[in-house]
Amino acid sequence: PSQGSASPRMVSGYFVEEIGYLLGEKRNTNAADRAYDNFLKVNQQLPEAYEQIGDQFYQLGTEVGVKRAVREWRIAHNIGGTTRNRVANKLSGHFLEEGRVFLARTNEPGAAESDYTSALRSFEQALEFNRGSDEAAKLIQQTNVAIQERNERFQTTVEFISKGEQIREKADNMRNAEDFGNAIQTYRAAIVPYEAVDDEFEDQSKQAQDAISKIKSEIATVINKVLSQASDLIEEGDRAVEEFKFEDAIAKYERVPSVLSIVSDEESNTVVDRRNELIQLAATKVDDAKRQKMQADEANKPGPAGAPKFGAKPAGAPGAPAGAPGAPAPGGAPQFGAPKPAGQ
Repeated sequence: PSQGSASPRMVSGYFVEEIGYLLGEKRNTNAADRAYDNFLKVNQQLPEAYEQIGDQFYQLGTEVGVKRAVREWRIAHNIGGTTRNRVANKLSGHFLEEGRVFLARTNEPGAAESDYTSALRSFEQALEFNRGSDEAAKLIQQTNVAIQERNERFQTTVEFISKGEQIREKADNMRNAEDFGNAIQTYRAAIVPYEAVDDEFEDQSKQAQDAISKIKSEIATVINKVLSQASDLIEEGDRAVEEFKFEDAIAKYERVPSVLSIVSDEESNTVVDRRNELIQLAATKVDDAKRQKMQADEANKPGPAGAPKFGAKPAGAPGAPAGAPGAPAPGGAPQFGAPKPAGQ
């Protein structure tokens, strides 16, 4: 029949069927929307028509289709009538399923706070459309408990980060004061609370990982300074040896193991090898310096009748004391025992 002779209910039914065909057979949502616009022009606020259109969109199985279905069911529910309870059950069932999806996400790593709140809101809407739903009431309670537990875990995570920052600040102060041994130990202590932060809270997890990376970099910087200190001591000892200051040189060399004692075996192989190399080098130089000191002491020890021992600086040589045997007498006169001038 033509639209002029057909009742609005019949025409509405025609467009409902057309929408169903376009969605179910053609899966053409644009054409379905155009048919829906025509439906709105003739509809008589028939709740069953909106309910059926909602069913058709829901069967698409897409996110857009589900949202559209909920919108149509809400319209049908608000209109009321004999279909209201049936539509309410559809809405309640939908929100229960939606809430379960959000709640399941909360058990995944990196779950967002919105997953908890969305789950709670969905279950509350399920209960709104079906006041007698024990399942909805139970899930609301379960979600509230999960939210409380999450809040407690978040607070603990924030406290871990705060603790790490406090310890790290102390380590920075020790480093600046060149208290390198305590600085390294304190930096390592700062890593512990940061490592307690898991991946549940994405922002805090990234903050903790960034902090750990920076702390490890600081430890490496401090260790390099310690290695440089040890190397500098060896160079200072070498200069002291060149100046025949053997005791000073030995003191410098013997400080090297103490300086390097803060570099533990936990460091990288490269660092540990360099530490051991410097300690061995310092030990070798201690032995060399002691041997050279002994030789110098023996060489400078007076021999019989006050004559210097073999190896001492010859009299008259640069650095020999004035008046030493063999040195010219004041005024150029020969010393006692020196060869007489020719002709005397």
